[in-house]
Amino acid sequence: GIGIYTSRAILAFAFNRPVVFLETNIRTVLLKHFYPEGQKVSDALLEEVAAYVLDAGAPAKWYSAMMDYGVEIKRLEGNHTRRSSSYHKQSPFDTSFRRVRGQLLKVLVAESPMDVEDVYRRLPFSRENIEKSIDELAEEGFISYSGGRLALVDH
Repeated sequence: GIGIYTSRAILAFAFNRPVVFLETNIRTVLLKHFYPEGQKVSDALLEEVAAYVLDAGAPAKWYSAMMDYGVEIKRLEGNHTRRSSSYHKQSPFDTSFRRVRGQLLKVLVAESPMDVEDVYRRLPFSRENIEKSIDELAEEGFISYSGGRLALVDH
């Protein structure tokens, strides 16, 4: 149920395995140093470079350093990742589905259980998006929804 990035990141960080994966800050470093003029550079090319320069003896430290360095490059120079073929501008957080979920959980942390009608009144999102969040959070086991009442699930 997880993707390539997550599975490889777990292998690298939790088990110190020398696997290749890309994320935005790693792409930034590789693009800056290996494709300084490149446009629409593919992940396949970046993965080849990452495999070549990866510190196989200390991958968790190497990836941490690459990510930190990528953050600093972005701060100083801007986002080189835009030159990657896999770049997609992320939608603003304030209108995203992640925000609906986060705000719903925040309301329930403050007051749980709660009538769903109170949730609709408190949150500035459409009923449709709130209902979608409720359904997903319930399916994931974070909240329960019964008889028009929402509650956090105590783990």
